[in-house]
Amino acid sequence: MLSSLLLPISPLHAAEPTAIEDARRLSAILDYVAVDYGAAVQDGQKKSEAEYAEQVGFLEDAAVLAARLPQGGTDVAGAVTELAAEVGALAPADQVRQDALALRGQVLDTYGVVLAPSASLSRDQGARLYAQQCAACHGATGGADTTTAAQLDPVPRNFRDPKVMAELTPARAFNALTDGVKGTSMPAFSALDARARWDLAYFVFTLRHDAAA
Repeated sequence: MLSSLLLPISPLHAAEPTAIEDARRLSAILDYVAVDYGAAVQDGQKKSEAEYAEQVGFLEDAAVLAARLPQGGTDVAGAVTELAAEVGALAPADQVRQDALALRGQVLDTYGVVLAPSASLSRDQGARLYAQQCAACHGATGGADTTTAAQLDPVPRNFRDPKVMAELTPARAFNALTDGVKGTSMPAFSALDARARWDLAYFVFTLRHDAAA
């Protein structure tokens, strides 16, 4: 458990933009590990070597980001090392999820990362950007049922699948749009400004509903 390293936070109110971006990326990795580790390990056994290797790789990236962050009230680098040790020991998914999310919250609070739109959202812009940037792989209606999607491994996320949507949040979608998703064909859309990425992140949640509804 990471409780020994998750001390009362001392917010870094004047964190540099680079540090805030590193902290956001680190929080995104911790979010991925929290959600996806359960697909890699069950009952102390690896369910999927590929999924497990992905979790290990994510935490290696997390260690690099944590080492760059300025010191705060939380020993972020030490906590990432402990989380990686849990994954290395094939710890229960519930434990890894709890510890990864606790550390994510500490990182967001300590470095003042705000994962929310800074302006009102535009459904029209989200729809336009989705049609231009996403539909070729994820499908016009979000079903990932295109010829391009069938040629990709892994297949792009199906935004009409209840299991997929149960695990997705707007913040997770925003991070995926900003950073891309390692080990998949999902590219980074960092050339789009933050407002456009938030419009897209929220728009994909409309796709699980029929247009008539």
